[in-house]
Amino acid sequence: MEKELLEYMKTIRRTIHTHPCLSGKEHETAAYLAAELQKLGYTPVSCAETGLYADLNTDPEKPWILFRADIDALPVQEKTGLPFASENPGVMHACGHDGHAAMLMGAAKVLRAKANIPYNIRFVFQPSEEIGGGAKRMIEADCLPENTLAAFASHIWPAVPVGQIAVKHGTQMASNDRFAVHFTGKSAHCAMRREGKDALQAGVDMVRALDRVPDALPPEESALVFAGHMSAGSSYNVVAEDCVIDGTVRTMSAEARDCAEKEICRLTQAIAAQHNVHGDVEYVRQYPPLQANDEAVDCLLKILPQAVQWPAPFLTAEDFAFFTERVPGVVLLLGSGDAEHTEPLHSARFTFDESLMLHGCAAFCTIAKHFSL
Repeated sequence: MEKELLEYMKTIRRTIHTHPCLSGKEHETAAYLAAELQKLGYTPVSCAETGLYADLNTDPEKPWILFRADIDALPVQEKTGLPFASENPGVMHACGHDGHAAMLMGAAKVLRAKANIPYNIRFVFQPSEEIGGGAKRMIEADCLPENTLAAFASHIWPAVPVGQIAVKHGTQMASNDRFAVHFTGKSAHCAMRREGKDALQAGVDMVRALDRVPDALPPEESALVFAGHMSAGSSYNVVAEDCVIDGTVRTMSAEARDCAEKEICRLTQAIAAQHNVHGDVEYVRQYPPLQANDEAVDCLLKILPQAVQWPAPFLTAEDFAFFTERVPGVVLLLGSGDAEHTEPLHSARFTFDESLMLHGCAAFCTIAKHFSL
């Protein structure tokens, strides 16, 4: 039975891996999963354009448990050398979402054959996790039942040793915000630079100053402020009239998030005044911090034999946080780290031992039968 189930999940995973779809364009993946759900006897429902869900039981007297898998791929050119490597140039499942979908399909297959499950179960296949907003759009499209007791997702995680499932009380992952700092000055020939207003120099100072933003946050906070891109100027011998810096902010609480945004805005204006240029900030809040429900974590530590308490949150982000804002929930970090699989998430060479999908599938099935708050 276990061997048959693993082969089933391998087929699902490899099919999706070979034909990956970018965020917001998961039409082929969603259609494939819908067809497979129909084979299992489910009635899949399209949601948020390229997402879908399917239900096991719809008893109005029972509460709901929601399981989510993300299904989008990344704009990465695959270099794994796998025999089922991506056939779509420049697109790859480099974050394990192919495995997430396969594990949830495995759970849908196993639970379909089980009797006396105490909950209604909703299997959610969510688009657009990588660029944000997929979870939020699905919730807005009513994929979250009113009487939902808890929501769970599983994420393949190289930092966790294979064979373990890491959970954590409180904050599991950071918020994910994006900012763009714009400086506008005045161009001039470099030989007459004092007649210009140098936006590039303001940008250089700003990038250095961003490293100090976490120092303005409460000392107990883990935070990251990172500038990954800067563009400025039009020629090697002309004072730059414009400079744009793009970056991200990761924080662990709403308070730290507010503080970081205010500090970036304050620094922008101070540096703009220093260089006699105009400065403004575009700040976009993408994902909130991912907060696990403590009682749900306690239960998982009791009912899942592989569950371990992870000591610290990760500065990565997960838009499953939109679900945990609404209902109690946890992300199960499914260990994939071993001597053979050492590549990080989002690497062009990332892959994993497919047998770990049995652990993820079993965790979903155990939760469906034995979870309680």
